Amino acid sequence: MALSLVGCLSLTIWQATQSLGSGNVERSHRGQASIAYVLAHEFLAQTTHRNGEIVLLFPPESEAPVAALDSFYEGFARVMSRFRSIKLREVTIPTTRRDCEEGRLDRETFEKNLPATSDILAFVSWVGFPEEGEGMSVFSGAEPPPFFIYDPSNAAHWKSAMEAGFVGAVARQKTSSKNATPQAEPDTPRQFFDNSYQLITHTAHLDQGAQ
Repeated sequence: MALSLVGCLSLTIWQATQSLGSGNVERSHRGQASIAYVLAHEFLAQTTHRNGEIVLLFPPESEAPVAALDSFYEGFARVMSRFRSIKLREVTIPTTRRDCEEGRLDRETFEKNLPATSDILAFVSWVGFPEEGEGMSVFSGAEPPPFFIYDPSNAAHWKSAMEAGFVGAVARQKTSSKNATPQAEPDTPRQFFDNSYQLITHTAHLDQGAQ
């Protein structure tokens, strides 16, 4: 999922994602960029650590649009580009698109594919979070790296892990309403995110968001 697949970092992520397509395709890619943008800023807001790896967890490329995954990667990389001591690492979690969308991640498979090195600052998951994931060995250390999660299933399997302090933030799709007032076309990644997605953190609406 190299940056060259979408564009170089000298472009703003918003310009890059706007060039990927039109209509629903374009909005999907802009949505992925906006999720990455918000989760990256949540990481920076919640921790002062700036020296190490952030591990991005993706499904196999056959199970998701490559351009959407690249939009997410580049959105995150764009925010982190000013911190030269932070490195991004991609890890593939063997799963299917349907299992991601329906919240059926296998905990054992998920855990087995997590790298175990001492310099990991955080995990950023595009595939959600497994049920009872709070019991994974990655959380057994004195200061385990937090997870920042895009939850495509809205299954909220991460709730107990968030309550335990293991999950920093979760992004998920807002529930659509037929009576919702049409929103103006957003100008920024944050505006796009706020129109379409919900951010859940331990201190902000955990109980309401995970119902």
